[in-house]
Amino acid sequence: GRSTPLGQVDGQSLDLLVEDVERLRIHLFDKGLLPGNVVYAAEERASSDTPKGVRPWDLILGGSWGCTLAMAYAHRYPTNVRS
Repeated sequence: GRSTPLGQVDGQSLDLLVEDVERLRIHLFDKGLLPGNVVYAAEERASSDTPKGVRPWDLILGGSWGCTLAMAYAHRYPTNVRS
């Protein structure tokens, strides 16, 4: 908590970073860079606002700050994470 970040932190928030993770999930599946780039039934898809064919993350994890971000993402999008 006492260290000074090297980069710019103005305008950053946990909520905005969580939204970045969600946009990344959709982008990676759209580009076929993650497995699961097939059409899934509605009940297998993530939340109703998720584009058709984009499934939940199978697993999201991190260490230190990454763990905090992963937990915040899972809390905000519980249907978008399987584990």
